[in-house]
Amino acid sequence: MRNRHTMYSYYKLIPIVVMGLLSACGGGSGSNDLSYASDRAVAGVVVGSGNVLVADPTVTRPSTTPCSVDLFKNMTFANFDPKAINYAPPSCQGPWAKVVLEADFSVTQGRQFDRSAYIDLGGVNLYTGTTQEPSATVAPSWHVERDVTDYSSLFTQSQQGRVELANLVDQTYTGVITGSAKLVFYPTSPTTVVPPTADAIYALSSTGGQHVDAKQDSLSQTLTLPTNIVRAYLDVLAQGQSDDEFWYTCAPDDLATPLYTCGHTPFRETEVSIDDQPAGVAPVFPWIFTGGISPALWRPTPGVQTLNMKPYRVDLSPFAGILSDGKPHKVSIRVANVSSYFFATATLLIFRDPVLSQVTGGVINNTLDTSLAPKIDSQLTFDSANNANGQLLTTSHKDFVISGFINSSKGYEQLDVKQTVDFSNTQKFTATTQDFVQSNDVDTTSTVTAGRKTFSLQRSSHFPLHFSYAADGSKTAIGIDFADQYTHILSNAGKVDYRRQLDNAISSQTSSAGTPVVSTRHSTQHYVTSDSLGSCFDRRVEAIDMKASLALDKGGCSGVLLDKPWLHNVRPDASQAIVNGLLILAN
Repeated sequence: MRNRHTMYSYYKLIPIVVMGLLSACGGGSGSNDLSYASDRAVAGVVVGSGNVLVADPTVTRPSTTPCSVDLFKNMTFANFDPKAINYAPPSCQGPWAKVVLEADFSVTQGRQFDRSAYIDLGGVNLYTGTTQEPSATVAPSWHVERDVTDYSSLFTQSQQGRVELANLVDQTYTGVITGSAKLVFYPTSPTTVVPPTADAIYALSSTGGQHVDAKQDSLSQTLTLPTNIVRAYLDVLAQGQSDDEFWYTCAPDDLATPLYTCGHTPFRETEVSIDDQPAGVAPVFPWIFTGGISPALWRPTPGVQTLNMKPYRVDLSPFAGILSDGKPHKVSIRVANVSSYFFATATLLIFRDPVLSQVTGGVINNTLDTSLAPKIDSQLTFDSANNANGQLLTTSHKDFVISGFINSSKGYEQLDVKQTVDFSNTQKFTATTQDFVQSNDVDTTSTVTAGRKTFSLQRSSHFPLHFSYAADGSKTAIGIDFADQYTHILSNAGKVDYRRQLDNAISSQTSSAGTPVVSTRHSTQHYVTSDSLGSCFDRRVEAIDMKASLALDKGGCSGVLLDKPWLHNVRPDASQAIVNGLLILAN
């Protein structure tokens, strides 16, 4: 057996071979404990269906009557041409209590690759996701939603946008993709609170994003910003493609060829800079496309966030005083250690002082060093057949503080961001097995101090990944377990006022054995989130042999994600809050 990418990295070139070899078996963690005495069946899920099956909740909505604007409707994607969007504001004028992007896609029966889909408005990326792959007997359809309330100022004026979903249709690849998308606006009412949305939105690309690689290694925009900035945040999304699609299986350059894999190590990280100075980092989530590794793994349940990718929000508030000086400033992102290329997009959110036209300030301290290379510990040997044996360990550690200050209408405010990033990737090889265990842990504390008031948001994000492959004679087995996990804690003067946690985990296995080949497939998703306001959502779905076998909401859990005022205002995902007049925003 050849190591690694001879097996799966080029499956898109040989889809029939891969589908013949790879299929799914017995459950992942918790798969034997999928029921509770008082569980409730999920409405609308048909046991035995091969259509898309996910456990993710929809976006919580206010009780007000919404109005909507279609971005595109029943649009066919059968070529590589971007499609134009002509947007006009809705009939119900803002400010809005909530704005939700809704999109529906489907693909006809047949053969088709997974395709990347992007929706932007005025260059601001509103949606990034992957399409589900069809089969000869299943024409998948799926629905996605994203809360875009933070971008409300973008929706107040008419402008152009585009949807990009490049799809080849010919005699071989027959699946035609169709889609619709709209923005749904919920007016405020006496019982709703106007959320603290950004006063200005800036895109780092005029087309919603671009590909970045080692030659064009940054996505940048030089901006002259308002002179009264009090908070600044950057929504960052970097999606690996080509050789970087499986970046977590890459190796140092000197081992890439003998391991039949991509180079530049398995460490990837998005670095943010302002005027070419380090300003923050964002982890790269290990998204897996619906054709990734083996298509059988993701039918009917795709990977975590695969159909609806979530950006990571970087707090740039310590730079608010510098960005307010009226001079042009270059804001950039780059992906460290790119082997081939990434699709990258970023959106800058600016909050302005409601009283002053000029805010002054500066950076007090910045200990972020993005030049640190990951550490490599190789204990690999190669036998006479060039099979690898042993272990390859790649680690990276960052621990930094960025502090700034502003003189705002509230007086002197100090803005601190403290972050610890721990990355570890362990690759183990034998002649018949490959095993990859990766962890990416990011702990961030954003603190605002104004006079005697101190407010902080602690964000702990964890992205564990385990990928195993074994082949021995006629037996083949592949297993994937990965998750999006976080805890958000809002504190006022050291006292915890709000807490939220999420664990969105997927386990999928495929195996084949014997002559003729007998294949088994098994996947589960468990999405559980709760908070200190009483929100609770706990759903498990399971599929066997690519058909839905179970979909349950946990008994004793309300299944409701609350959306109500707390103190002055807090979003149920803890992404924004005003406490005693201090604004903090994160994702």
